[in-house]
Amino acid sequence: MCCRRLVLAVSAAPAGRLLAELVPEAAGELESVLSASLVVMNLGYRRESIAHPLDGFGFLVPRTERNCPLMGVLWADSIFPHHAPPGYRLLRVFVGGARDPEAVHRSDARLLETVREPLRETLGVRGEPVLIDIRRHVEAIPQYGIGYRHRVARIRKAVGTVPGLHLVGNYLDGVSLNDCVRVARRCAAEILDEIGGEEAQEEPSGRAHMPAGNVAV
Repeated sequence: MCCRRLVLAVSAAPAGRLLAELVPEAAGELESVLSASLVVMNLGYRRESIAHPLDGFGFLVPRTERNCPLMGVLWADSIFPHHAPPGYRLLRVFVGGARDPEAVHRSDARLLETVREPLRETLGVRGEPVLIDIRRHVEAIPQYGIGYRHRVARIRKAVGTVPGLHLVGNYLDGVSLNDCVRVARRCAAEILDEIGGEEAQEEPSGRAHMPAGNVAV
């Protein structure tokens, strides 16, 4: 397939493999990005099984709490009330990361055993969850170590030598969803600038859209 512009919206390592022949300088940098794996456990409980009122956002666990295997817990239905029916609460528990890289390889049963006591101590959780949904995200969180911004600058410089090539991902300017949305919007604005005002057509709403066939993602 031929296209005038290409947006690679994949994680760092796959982007590196895809660019190995086209931009080897960027490919080497991308494949060298270290990423940590993450396990997200969605656990639903009856309201009476949790002593804590869950009247907030949740909590994160600092590295200094070495005896706690949790990275953090979001009180999902406090943020999004429709995520749990009346009389129930939904906890979104995060484990793994750089502090526990083997967590992603553990069985569901072992993961549940790992978080049972910490949830009891922090939130007063009693009994077993009535809903269990466990998702494993391998190499999901790029590690922004010392000098990482210089690596990103080298990647962007190399990619900039190929007209119409753009990168979008959580390894560029932040790992959060908000960061990814911001990077994607900036990428879209850059593409619109490249296409030029004469090719950007105005929709009735006043928002510009790109002509079909100009961009591949």
